[in-house]
Amino acid sequence: ASTVQRTQLVQVFAAPSLRLLPADTLLCAGTTLRLRAMPQPAGTTYRWQDGSADSVLTVQQPGRYALEIRTPAGCTARDSVLIAARNCASDIPNIIIPASSSRNRTLVLGPLAPADWAITIYNRWGREIYRREHYDNSWAATGQAAGIYYYVVQNLATSYRIKGWVEVVK
Repeated sequence: ASTVQRTQLVQVFAAPSLRLLPADTLLCAGTTLRLRAMPQPAGTTYRWQDGSADSVLTVQQPGRYALEIRTPAGCTARDSVLIAARNCASDIPNIIIPASSSRNRTLVLGPLAPADWAITIYNRWGREIYRREHYDNSWAATGQAAGIYYYVVQNLATSYRIKGWVEVVK
């Protein structure tokens, strides 16, 4: 009895990992947002739901955006992100009453996820009095006089800025 033995080399590739950045997020009305895929191996191809083939997609409208990638080894991965629209500036309150027992004791960024935003607050003479990245809705005008203060909040992922004012009542 004769036997035949054959050896074949099989190469197994790891499945690609895909994550869109930023994750599900808010698109402030009148702005654009750049969606990008996390870094992939050279030669990876990209296909967004609109047919575009770049690793970055610029969006101006809310909706669900999907991306499929294919590595040079032929492995694929898919991900999608939901972009919701909002008029961001109109949802930030313009008054705080630090001594109050009400919900207006601190400056709250409305429906915005505060950790995604940095804030800088200025007094009426334009002097910076407060700055915080990953703002936590905690500014209560401690050590500041009653009056009007100006703020700039900036989205840490998109650099979108909202400027406004808040009155501190003591």
